[in-house]
Amino acid sequence: MASITITSPTSSSDWERGSTHNITWTKSLGGLEEFDYIELKLYRNGTSSGDYLSLITTIFSESASSHSWTIPTTLSADTDYYIEAKMRYEEDMP
Repeated sequence: MASITITSPTSSSDWERGSTHNITWTKSLGGLEEFDYIELKLYRNGTSSGDYLSLITTIFSESASSHSWTIPTTLSADTDYYIEAKMRYEEDMP
């Protein structure tokens, strides 16, 4: 089974609003030959079943393993944010 795992930030990361950091990930294709893009989404309340806040980016590169992200200054100072990464296919696009 294909999977993608965020390696940074970790649960102990402390990123300030307005600062820029790399979101990094590893992926295992698990028999999947290819995918079309990666979505990075931001949630609040600790999991992807929490409150969806925004799409951070869509990456159209199978070889990508990081994205430089400037944390919006409009976010509340909190420790309960969650970044989700998903491998997607063109037919998933809105």
